[in-house]
Amino acid sequence: MDNITKAIIIASVVIIIALAIFIFRGENSEEQENDKAPAVNVERPKGRSPLEKVAPNVELQEFVASSEESKQTMQNIAKTFQSGNEEDIASAIIELDSLGTEDVLALFDTAMRIKNPEFRRDIVSKVQAMPHRGAVSALAKAMNDKDPSVRQLAIGALALTEGILTSQAENVDQDSKDRLTLENEDKEIVAGAIRQALNDSDEEVRKEALETLSMFSADFQNFGINTAIESNDDDTRSNALFMAQSSFNKETIGAIITAIGDKNAKISEQASDFLQHIFDQEFTSVKDAREWWERNSHKYDYDLVEQEDDD
Repeated sequence: MDNITKAIIIASVVIIIALAIFIFRGENSEEQENDKAPAVNVERPKGRSPLEKVAPNVELQEFVASSEESKQTMQNIAKTFQSGNEEDIASAIIELDSLGTEDVLALFDTAMRIKNPEFRRDIVSKVQAMPHRGAVSALAKAMNDKDPSVRQLAIGALALTEGILTSQAENVDQDSKDRLTLENEDKEIVAGAIRQALNDSDEEVRKEALETLSMFSADFQNFGINTAIESNDDDTRSNALFMAQSSFNKETIGAIITAIGDKNAKISEQASDFLQHIFDQEFTSVKDAREWWERNSHKYDYDLVEQEDDD
């Protein structure tokens, strides 16, 4: 066999392998796509959210502008945080109240390197409800803290802060709107923190993420419930299904449909029974339910009340 023939055979084998991989990936992608929530365009009524919005009894902090004096104080506080002297650190944390809003945010990373987790929790509390979009990025970073109690506090503070910022940004002057309105990069950071909290290694953090999900604005609620329903933790998925069933509408129905394919038979059965009760339809798979919903979703309003035909 000459070299040219060998080269042709090798090239043919490579092409066959490449085609096989491509076809396999395509089939696998189709299977994964069929397991996703229904691709239904939902028009959300004004003032509504997927989960019943919780209005916490917490107001947005007052915005305080930075000054030359506050910036100098900030530098001194940063040195104190790095000193390791806990008595001085405790006093410095109290002194944060004299700084401008952006000064405190600028200190956040340094403060979160303090060894004592109790102090780090104090810092998270200081940033909660700050009238600045930078607060959500800071609180999202705290989800990387090694202490679960800090992470637990951080996800609750993030939910509360994002929810308040989003609601307040709608009714303020332009200068304040620019400061309060989350940009796309901020939203990606928040989404990442929600996903991280719902899949946290600590049970209490996961619980806090679910329990405070309703404090987020509507889009993050929707993201959170659909993320939770695909968690690796059985309790998280079960609790997410319960939340979706308790506040069922055109947005949460996607999570319930996803739960039909759950590896836990109890969760799968619960989701199937609920959909059969709501739609009087029996579904044997996520694909079956998804395709039915895509064909019939237009017959239902946001609250899944079937609309009468005009004829």
